[in-house]
Amino acid sequence: MAKEYVVMSAQLACNKGTAPSKLVVLPQRTEQLNGNLLANKIDCKPYVNVMPFAMCTSKANPGVIANKGAPIPCTPTCSIWLGCKTDHLVDGIPALMNDDIAVCPLGAGKIEVKDSGQTGGQQANSPPRLDGLDSMILMASSGNERDTGLRDLSDEEVSRRARDRSLSGEERRRYQKEEKARGLRNKQKRQNKFSVNSDAAEAFFGLTGVALVIYLIISEGSRLFPLRNLIPIP
Repeated sequence: MAKEYVVMSAQLACNKGTAPSKLVVLPQRTEQLNGNLLANKIDCKPYVNVMPFAMCTSKANPGVIANKGAPIPCTPTCSIWLGCKTDHLVDGIPALMNDDIAVCPLGAGKIEVKDSGQTGGQQANSPPRLDGLDSMILMASSGNERDTGLRDLSDEEVSRRARDRSLSGEERRRYQKEEKARGLRNKQKRQNKFSVNSDAAEAFFGLTGVALVIYLIISEGSRLFPLRNLIPIP
């Protein structure tokens, strides 16, 4: 299956549900693809982005068990899409692709994208034809660094020249554009690192919400303050 960007009204299916549903992307989204709102990693909130899949047939669902194995109305409890395209951000979050999945802990259901919602089916290895986006922002979010002739300059030097009034307006704008592009790339790197840590914790430990935050604080903090330093030695 070719990888495609997922947009508003993509068709979703759960292997424990009895009917498909449509993905909802809220209108606050600023990035579009061919006029359709692009989806990202966190567009997985129940009853906001992900609607019920009619009836739940999962034998692991406590409600189904209580109903003597008979299906009950679906209550999606997914929280985040696993995978996603970390080298292209949609509103600062990795883009949702048609081969990404989500898991419903209530019934161990696997939620998949059956149709990306695109009319043209733009693939991930094609340059995104995004509507209304500055090309420089797209370059930064996709991780492709265009050669501007300023690569050898440090971030501090670029920032200094961007504010140097002894330079012409055209020269200052050149450095200001470079400064903005570098800032976006650095922001993407920080977000990608957090995304990888979050996915690893959720996949291996099933942590979400507050528990996930506590795990990340402990795992990152222990690098600076090893637990053995907190135990008094007699």
